Amino acid sequence: MIVNIDPVAFYLPIPFIGSWPIYWYGISWLIAILAINYSAKLYANSNGEINKKVIDDFIFYGVLGAILGGRIGYMFFYGVEALIRDPIAIFRIWEGGLSFHGGLIGVLVSFFLFSSSRKISFFKLADHMAIFLPLGLGSVRIGNFLGGELLGRPTDVSWGIIYSTDTLGLTRHPSQLYQAFSEGLVMFIILFLVAKKNPPKMFLSGLFLFLYGFFRTITENFRTPDAHIGFDFFDTLTRGQLLSFPMIIFGIVLIYLSLKKETQPIILSNKGGLFLNTNNSFLEGEFPNHLSFNWGDEQRLLRATKMINNREFHSTESFKELQNDFISEPARTLLPLMGKEIWFQYDKNEPDDINAIKARSLELLTNWNGDMMTNSPEPLIYSSWVKTFKKMLLEDELSLNYLYSNCLLYTSPSPRDRG
Repeated sequence: MIVNIDPVAFYLPIPFIGSWPIYWYGISWLIAILAINYSAKLYANSNGEINKKVIDDFIFYGVLGAILGGRIGYMFFYGVEALIRDPIAIFRIWEGGLSFHGGLIGVLVSFFLFSSSRKISFFKLADHMAIFLPLGLGSVRIGNFLGGELLGRPTDVSWGIIYSTDTLGLTRHPSQLYQAFSEGLVMFIILFLVAKKNPPKMFLSGLFLFLYGFFRTITENFRTPDAHIGFDFFDTLTRGQLLSFPMIIFGIVLIYLSLKKETQPIILSNKGGLFLNTNNSFLEGEFPNHLSFNWGDEQRLLRATKMINNREFHSTESFKELQNDFISEPARTLLPLMGKEIWFQYDKNEPDDINAIKARSLELLTNWNGDMMTNSPEPLIYSSWVKTFKKMLLEDELSLNYLYSNCLLYTSPSPRDRG
């Protein structure tokens, strides 16, 4: 099959200059950035340490790290002789030449700088983003295919491709599509399914490194080595395979360390009782506030007990998860039981905008998961209504003077312990 695809997708007219070529490769990068950003935010915990705002802020640093690292890595891994002859060549990025392995180093540097500046966990950010990076990898590999880049090795298989841009006119493996499938789709499915099992910290980062190194090592057997480099290591391995072996090793090490750390429990639960001290923080950053009703409110106790009972063993990581969780079990129980006639009734004596606010409040609660974090409106709406409902029930029906006030509940340490 002959593939005759112009690497230029279209020309963008620019006044007084002419037209500017827009390449498929550039479009694939744009799609990659959008796909990673959208999917990473879609599955982010809106109130957790890695939330949508954190991802939005990080994307710029990640893209910058990928491009700078990719260019610098390419010049050092694949073009060091050209760099020595012409050091300025490193800045001529429009001439082509980005290395994945260099881009990965750049992204890791951006992970470190961003997480340090925001005082968030490096591996928490890396684990989350590792799930969705394959979507970007797959998109860029398709861009390589459409651009006629990184050609495959000659073959006689029935699905071989003849590129119109190939001066030799050989039937070749569509190696870019092999990589898009393995490094993109397959890696994403594996990482996504593993992530749903809630693996320990570092596991997903290690699995990403291992899987990419493994698939890249295999698919390199179908890809033509760079003409100016050829084969390394006694003419047996490509440069891409040599650079992928350390990824496999580091991936295995991270997986081992994550499992080893997870299998060394700090606290045993459910065997003879529990000890729970909320004044000791397991979190790296500032402990977030959440809305409660009074210091004797049992909603946190109910949730903590449920989360503790869900695991046989507990570690510092599981307690970090517990301290970052502010789901109210009573809220989850009450919301389905309280119908529209209790929460909202249209009052013709009130202005339309007030009734509209009440209706909007009901809509917010309909999609609420019971998280009592103070940076969202739902907990405030819920607590106000519960307060009013109890007042109606206890004062009007039972003639009891019952004061039910809201407060911010702190831990680690509480305001009274801060001197």
